[in-house]
Amino acid sequence: MSKELVTLATFMYTLRAYLIKGRLESEGIECFLFNENFRYGVHVNLEDGIMLQVHAEDYEKAKKVLEDIREEYGEEGLHDEKVDVRKILVPVDFSDHSINACYYAIELAALFKSEIRLFHSYYIPTLDAMSMGESAIYSSTIDEHLQGIGETAEKNIAMLHKTLVEHVESSKIEGVTIDYKLENGFAEDEILDEYSSYNPDIIVMGTSGRDEKKKKLYGSVTAEIIENVKVPVFAIPSKAKGGLKSLKNIMYATNFDDTDFRAIHKLQYLTSPFNIKVFFVHISQEKDEKSNEIKLEALKERLKKEYIGPDVVVETMKQKDAMGGFDAFISKNDIDIVAMLTHKRNFITRWLNPSLTRQMLFHSNTPLLVFH
Repeated sequence: MSKELVTLATFMYTLRAYLIKGRLESEGIECFLFNENFRYGVHVNLEDGIMLQVHAEDYEKAKKVLEDIREEYGEEGLHDEKVDVRKILVPVDFSDHSINACYYAIELAALFKSEIRLFHSYYIPTLDAMSMGESAIYSSTIDEHLQGIGETAEKNIAMLHKTLVEHVESSKIEGVTIDYKLENGFAEDEILDEYSSYNPDIIVMGTSGRDEKKKKLYGSVTAEIIENVKVPVFAIPSKAKGGLKSLKNIMYATNFDDTDFRAIHKLQYLTSPFNIKVFFVHISQEKDEKSNEIKLEALKERLKKEYIGPDVVVETMKQKDAMGGFDAFISKNDIDIVAMLTHKRNFITRWLNPSLTRQMLFHSNTPLLVFH
């Protein structure tokens, strides 16, 4: 005779349900998910949500585990953090690296049945007419040139849109739609305005990468967007090839920050369709090795409780040059994507001491996935 099952909790997202289930099972509590016949990480559209049930005799013990999670991670530990990829914003400037990013965005959209918005901004300066009595002198040549900037931008984005739609159709990709928008203004300002109004779940952008002579460490539009948005930014260098289909290894650069697990939660969702290996790596520049060892063991223990899915490796490396350490690790382990957490800093700190995220953005030819 089967044992009686009781509902311990309900969830609207499978990721949180799997995390809690894994934690309970690590405590020796057998549990079951109902209404969970969906791909790992996908939003549930059922009003009842996903029910996590345990044997009646284990209910009190399971309830205590949930209380421990609340104390350990705060009240949010028992609630779903919404992680969707329904909208993807792709700023483009028609360079090779921004077009390359479009194809990465399409692969991502295909996995999560998302919509894509291409966005381009062009700048037309305002020129005042020179008055002479009641007449005005205005160069018709300049006027025509400025008008042509807008017309060229409209033509280019329409052609790019057409090319990408044809690619989606010829590749028989279902559930992906693409539209586009054009604005007059400075790129950083217009992209941030579009981010605020469109509310994307992720931004995919191209970047020149390591070897471009024209790169400017403090002038990259991608770096500016990373600093000023709250959603993940997927930065694709011009030399990044292979797309997501060949994705095997991801490196998450950790600084043993308490907020790492918000990013790791999102990373789990984004990587859920893949069979990959995730390396959690810390580059130590401190003399206090004992402190790092303690933090490393704490991270390992927490990952056992929280992280479900692919293979996981946790490592720490002692090296004065953090970028050099990451370079060596990326090369040695054939890393396909580097993921990391960034923090918004004040103006003075930001310009006098560029963040590791900015350094990585311009230093590497490996795609960079940045969380906030």
